[in-house]
Amino acid sequence: MDYRKKYMDIIIGISLNLCEGEGLSINTGEGNLQFAQDLAQMASEITKVPVSIVLVEEGKVKEVFSVTPVEHELISETSIQKVLLRLSDADLDNDLSDYSPDQIVSQPPLLQRAGNLGPPQLNREVAPFAVAAIPHRLWAEKVFGKGDDTLDRMWSLFASHLFLDREDTSRAWVDHLRFNQDLLRQIHRHESIQLHIYDSKTDLRVLMIEESRFRQRLSILDNQRSFISSLFDRGITMIPDSSHTSGIVYPPRPFRMLGQWVTNAKFVFENGKVVSYDADEGKEALEKIFAIDDGASKAGFLSFTDEHIFPHDIHYYGDPVIDDVFTSSLFLGMGDAKHMEALKTYEDEKELGEQTGVNISNFRGRVPIGSPSLCVDIIDEQDQTFPLMVNGRFILNTGE
Repeated sequence: MDYRKKYMDIIIGISLNLCEGEGLSINTGEGNLQFAQDLAQMASEITKVPVSIVLVEEGKVKEVFSVTPVEHELISETSIQKVLLRLSDADLDNDLSDYSPDQIVSQPPLLQRAGNLGPPQLNREVAPFAVAAIPHRLWAEKVFGKGDDTLDRMWSLFASHLFLDREDTSRAWVDHLRFNQDLLRQIHRHESIQLHIYDSKTDLRVLMIEESRFRQRLSILDNQRSFISSLFDRGITMIPDSSHTSGIVYPPRPFRMLGQWVTNAKFVFENGKVVSYDADEGKEALEKIFAIDDGASKAGFLSFTDEHIFPHDIHYYGDPVIDDVFTSSLFLGMGDAKHMEALKTYEDEKELGEQTGVNISNFRGRVPIGSPSLCVDIIDEQDQTFPLMVNGRFILNTGE
């Protein structure tokens, strides 16, 4: 099956949901240039306006060129509005072993390379922005090891997660998005939501910020059409109140912080903050992280996803497009203010944090909490309990 062509179809039709007359700008590195050109050609036949490709090398623009339709006439040289797409390239050479944790936390560029720099919260997007990871052999070999079928295995992983192996991929996406919408409606029937997150070892309670909502990646643009910023993020997310997280977390798999592996870790939370921690490996990195600022030791963001899709023996893919979403996770440090209902009313991040409970930090780091035994309960304002996830799968109560 031609997964590459089907992947392009859903990037254009499901993620970007491009319309005639709409501009598209694709940012890519050299490694994904051919994919970008083929994607741009397909997109231009739909938009009937030029599609821009921005070739980036080492963070700088190397070249900009346009692709125009072949099968259709141009309707305009300019577009009514623009959508941005970045083709993510796995950072295969992002080796930080020459730097100590002290050096990394003291230099924002290194913290960003490690994937641990807290993102700004009040930036305004100039246009809808999406990101897509693209399989290639070097990346596949990093994940699966060398072999004749390595790239096929990577495409098979994409196919199973993105419904490319379904006869009707578009229908599968519609069903998935409808399920998530129904799941969110089920959650939002309750007010003053507390979550109980647990498995055989982890036992954690968090309180959702009142002015926020659970989200999925699907959004509705100003012209009332749908847009998905990342197809790989099929789960749901929320921001906890930074002062109410309590309990204990035992990450069921190793994870990376400041470029180092952390194994067999343990975190104890009280009143929103990590008050004790341990790890067989990577404890020094954790020590440096918690000294960055007050928010680095608090839970800022939670994501939940089906735990029966990705292999359980792969703990790192080398691309945040996948690494941030392949398992349910608690993110230490900076929250995600896009979940807030009235984000534009806040002047700066300090005010945002003080008035809402959104965690503010210069750091953000992912701690995996997902496993096939993960359970999540909703506890509402009447202390009634409703299952959200049981044994790593979402529970939709169709009888409510």
